[in-house]
Amino acid sequence: MNQSSHVSIIMPARNAAAYIGQSIESVRQQTHEDWELLVVDDGSTDGTIEIIREFQAIDPRIRLIPLPVSQGVGISRNIGIKSAVGAYIAFLDADDLWLPQKLQMQLQFMQENRLPVSYTSYRVMDENGREEDYHIQARQQLSFYRLLRGFYIANLTGMYHASSIGKIYGAPIRRLQAWSLWLDAVKRAGKAEGLTQPLAIYRQRQNIKPETLSELLPHVYLVYRKTLGFNLVRSSWHCLLFVLDYFWMTPRYRTPKK
Repeated sequence: MNQSSHVSIIMPARNAAAYIGQSIESVRQQTHEDWELLVVDDGSTDGTIEIIREFQAIDPRIRLIPLPVSQGVGISRNIGIKSAVGAYIAFLDADDLWLPQKLQMQLQFMQENRLPVSYTSYRVMDENGREEDYHIQARQQLSFYRLLRGFYIANLTGMYHASSIGKIYGAPIRRLQAWSLWLDAVKRAGKAEGLTQPLAIYRQRQNIKPETLSELLPHVYLVYRKTLGFNLVRSSWHCLLFVLDYFWMTPRYRTPKK
């Protein structure tokens, strides 16, 4: 595996002025300093671009890609990937945070174990930055077939080695683009492994209502049927396995903070 440690971080942003400064600063505070941050502004109207440019003025590692018309988070993320030059590609949304050792620990983990794909545990906070009393524990290992059964790679924690498995993009679908990306990455890599330390913080937004299983399942089916090309029977079977994991496996990874 090529040992270059340059990381391209993809950050799609739309009307994120309230939080994007914190998110960018969490990247700038990384103990691993060999990175570029590609912020793809998805037609913001609230001053997000001005904040990004303020950071650009003090840190040349930050690149702004402005989109005059909103394209959606999936297309914005893919535009960032296309422009990336790093050996590794990682993702951070404009309202989430990384802990300072995130890149350093994850790169060391990947390079020592020759891993093309990795992910980590993560903490959860509310809209005002107050952390919840639990974190989401990463599975130690994921195969493609296990990842078919749930969203076991949180996008803000995932990283892949583009120099060995190539650039990987989210599918051109309305929902679950990130899941489609990680399914492709793990399929190419053969497996992915997780760091058990929580190295990122996911922000739960009050105005974004979590989807119910009944709302989510049609989009899950479309990933199986259209993106992966499974037939009707196989897609339906995997939907059943997804539902079983949704109720049985996923809650087990919500771990109380010590």
